[in-house]
Amino acid sequence: MYVNMRSKKNSNTVRYNPSPKEGLYFPEIIQRNRENLVNKNYKVISKSSIEIVLSNIFNLYNLLLCSVAAFLLCFEVYYGFLLVGIAFLNTSIGLFEDVRSRLFLRKIKSPTQSTVGAIREGRAVRIDTNKVVLDDVLIFERNSQICVDGIIIGGRIGINESSATGKTINVYKGVGEKVYSGTCVVDGRAFVRAEKVGASSFINDVKIKANHIKRPVPETLHSYRQLFRIVGVIVVIVIAFVLLNFYIQNKLTIDELRTNGINSLAGSLIGIIPSGLFLFSSIALMFVARKLAKNKTKILDLYNIENLSKVNTICVDKTGTITDGSVVVKRTMIISPDVREEYIAQMMSNLLIATHEHNSVVTALRKIYDLQLSAGINEVLPFDNKNNYFGASFKGNKTLILGDPEFMPLKNKIGVLNLCEEHIKEGNRVLVLGEGNEPIVDDKFNGKLTALAIFVIKDCVREEVFETLRWFDDRGTTVKVISGDNAQLVSTVAQEVGIKHATKFISLENMPLERVKEIATRYTIFGNATAEQKEAIILALKEAGSTVAMIGDGINDVLALKHSDCSIAMATGSNEAKNVSQIILEGSSFSKLPEIVNEGRRVLNNLERITSLFAVKSIFALFLTIVFSIYSLIIRDISYQYPFAVSRLFLWEFFISSCAILFLVLEKSDEQTNNLQLGNVFKKNIPFAVTAAGVVLIFFILQQLQEINSINFGIYNKNTTVTMSAIAIGVLSIIHLYKICIPLTKYRRIVVCSFAGVNFLVLGISALVTYITNKTEPFLQMPYLDMSGPSYFITFFITALAASIYLFVDNLLGIKKGEFRQDEN
Repeated sequence: MYVNMRSKKNSNTVRYNPSPKEGLYFPEIIQRNRENLVNKNYKVISKSSIEIVLSNIFNLYNLLLCSVAAFLLCFEVYYGFLLVGIAFLNTSIGLFEDVRSRLFLRKIKSPTQSTVGAIREGRAVRIDTNKVVLDDVLIFERNSQICVDGIIIGGRIGINESSATGKTINVYKGVGEKVYSGTCVVDGRAFVRAEKVGASSFINDVKIKANHIKRPVPETLHSYRQLFRIVGVIVVIVIAFVLLNFYIQNKLTIDELRTNGINSLAGSLIGIIPSGLFLFSSIALMFVARKLAKNKTKILDLYNIENLSKVNTICVDKTGTITDGSVVVKRTMIISPDVREEYIAQMMSNLLIATHEHNSVVTALRKIYDLQLSAGINEVLPFDNKNNYFGASFKGNKTLILGDPEFMPLKNKIGVLNLCEEHIKEGNRVLVLGEGNEPIVDDKFNGKLTALAIFVIKDCVREEVFETLRWFDDRGTTVKVISGDNAQLVSTVAQEVGIKHATKFISLENMPLERVKEIATRYTIFGNATAEQKEAIILALKEAGSTVAMIGDGINDVLALKHSDCSIAMATGSNEAKNVSQIILEGSSFSKLPEIVNEGRRVLNNLERITSLFAVKSIFALFLTIVFSIYSLIIRDISYQYPFAVSRLFLWEFFISSCAILFLVLEKSDEQTNNLQLGNVFKKNIPFAVTAAGVVLIFFILQQLQEINSINFGIYNKNTTVTMSAIAIGVLSIIHLYKICIPLTKYRRIVVCSFAGVNFLVLGISALVTYITNKTEPFLQMPYLDMSGPSYFITFFITALAASIYLFVDNLLGIKKGEFRQDEN
């Protein structure tokens, strides 16, 4: 039989109250489907295959490089293929990493139950979980995953709700009690009427909320995107200005552009565009991701390594992070003078065999007792959340009950509680074994118990957690614990492992979210926390200026993970937690975090150096392009454009701005990182870029003076000036590499000296080949034959003078700002 009833929330929805024997009938099921009251399964949104491909191909970086490449290739300037190659390589890295992350998530995806038992038209059937309708009668038994929010209408089950509530103790529920989607049945069998399905269920409500949270873009990636927007505008302006220059001088023809304009413009554009910046940053981060992957740590988004390296607050759960989820029997205290240890062992063996309870505490007890039944079983009392104990009656008028002494009907209860109190204060759980003569009747015990023994139960702390927490403490990182367990218990465990200020604990039970935000920065330990309260704490910490990492594994952690600056999930956690996280610990070990932080800092501390190298080159090229374009327009001579073809700055572009970067990012670093501020980086490097450009302008001015006044500087033509400039830039680039490597370490000294040697070696070989063959070698295309003794002297004199003045002024400014730097060992 079933009875129609109206929903209190929606008067238009007819509700049914089917019996466990009959369930719904097909007319009601069809009506539910028409009303769309079906258990649709929602997913936490992640990138689809199409989105992965489109986001890696169609982005601003590739658009800029490919547009300039297409423009150059139209004029048969094949250096455009260099830009295409860089774009292709960067796209390949992005696609490879995104696809790899997607496959990894599929690999570690926890199995989900696709069907569920149900009663329909009086028969037991199995149906797909996404075909369950409102008011369906479902059957849940051991190892079943609950797929709806519902009410038990028959039977009794033990549920592991840790994924939903964070509480580690299994909960036993009977008729009239609510169950929630995303939890798992560990014991018993029950009939459940579906009360909330689809979007209204607990698990889907969390997923939908998570999908509406927009995660901020990592600071470095955001800065790079801003940079390429600016560079894109500059490139368009430069091309337009050059073409306008040709037009004003009536030289805007294909032949003129090919003869006097396009090679110069190609050198200018390739110099202005920091094409390798994004690429080499991705390569560096990819190397780190590969190294971490070997140590069972998966980075799902390369640039999110940055976030963890800047974290100053880490929020963790007790279970799975500090403790491993298991417990041990720390101590057994016999408190009855009339019994011996052998008697306790036999009574515990009888009780554990009779009750068939399944939880971590019972598992620990079973490990220390031989399970041999010595008496017949009359009646079993299942564990009940209200009483917090379980037991059994045996033949011979003997009843044994094990549980929380506070709820047990003990003789001399006050004395027993006093014995237990000191152990509870130490963060242990305490169970008492009681013996009575009254039998268990109808799942109730109405007699009195004599306490026989006290069992002290302790959570198993992960061995590596002590060292890991000490590592973060030494570096000024705040650790907070947000748990669904009792706040005092969590506080005691936190004190044991050495978390600072662990005595500052508070229970969040029934606390309004606004109040949670107010106290988030004042406490270290938060107990009885819900999913929304965890989210509120993360938001409050971020609003207070903290960079927050969140470690979680349950459905109740999803919202907090999505809001955190760096989200970390355990591989053993829920699929929802893994889908929203940026880093996954395959071994589910908290001890991996220091290594991740160190690797992130190693790369990110060098990203500023990488950016500095490319910034100088871009500013240098832009400055000279503007000066020479204006000069060309003034003197009406189209040949005076940007003076360097691509090949003549190859040493700077390849050896200094590219190869040196790869070596720099391999250096280990443990320094605290700051946000990469591109404006500050460019501002710092403008003086050097202007110095290098000024040296080039001096050479051209000297050439003009020699032509006008016949003063012999040994600078015979424009080719001589270009060669002098290329040599000077090669020398100055080493000076700049030295400057950005300060403070010098042994490793950085080796990098600077090595690339200085390579730079001079390549220049020397190029000159030697040119003089021996009496023609310009085809690699660097440096016209050494147009050089003379005086021109070499002037080149090195002016270069040395400029470098000395620059370093002297830079050091003075550093001392003035209090930035006196010393070499590191």
